[in-house]
Formats: sequence, structure tokens, C-alpha cells
Amino acid sequence: MAVPGKTYGANGISWSVTADDDQIVISMDFETDTKNNEMIHMIFSDAKGIRKPAETIHFERNAKGAYMGADYQLTQSETDKGWHAELILPREQFLYESSFYMGIERDIFVDNKTITVHDKKGENFLTSARLYLYCYDGNKMTKVQL
Repeated sequence: MAVPGKTYGANGISWSVTADDDQIVISMDFETDTKNNEMIHMIFSDAKGIRKPAETIHFERNAKGAYMGADYQLTQSETDKGWHAELILPREQFLYESSFYMGIERDIFVDNKTITVHDKKGENFLTSARLYLYCYDGNKMTKVQL
């Protein structure tokens, strides 16, 4: 289980979360020694694995400045070790619950092929049959306790 104030991740993805009464902030770092294009997929589920409090959020590396989706804000920047992204979600979207599940999938595009990695071990999120159920269970996602 993940808690605010600690850093988690694997496979070149590290992340941490903070929250207040109004918003949840997910801060992510992606390690790489190239400038290859990348696509990030953020998948969410409530603590019971029944409801998606947020739609799957997709964003590309090298999107300049800040981006505001219907239900979130995203900023990103290049770093010495790769790149950084910060995702801000309204707490209301999660019904102010104290926990939820989250997963990060990263597609790296190299020489006309895609390399997919995750912040946790497991099969690909987007090619999983569970995508059609609109949620994933805890063995593929990390439970976040706010």
C-alpha cells in the first residue's frame, strides 16, 4: 500500500502522491537516456475495484507546458535523468474516499517498435481483458491510502 510522503515504482518509473481536502497530486519521474517519444497511461479504480473514479488518462512525453483535461491538470518538464510529470486530480472525483487503486503503464517508442513497462509487475493494462470491465484488481495496481 502506498502512502503520501514516500516514493514508489519500478522499471524506470517512480512516483509519489500528496493530497489535501480538494485535490490529489501524483508526481512522476521517468528515467531514460534518450529523447524517444513515450506515452503514459494512468489507470484508476476505487478501493473495491468496482468503479473508475477517473477515466484512463493518456499523455505523451514532450507535450509542452501545462495541459488541462476535463477532470485533471498535467504539467511536465525534462530532467537530468529523463522527464517529470505532475498530475492533479480533483478529490471530489474520488468521492473523497481515503483510498483508491492506481497503475502506470509506459510505452516507449524505439525503432518502429513499442516497449511497454509498468510501475509494478503485471500484464499490460491496455491489452488486458479487464479493460472491458473498466477496472483492475490489486495484483496489477497499487493501493493508495491518503
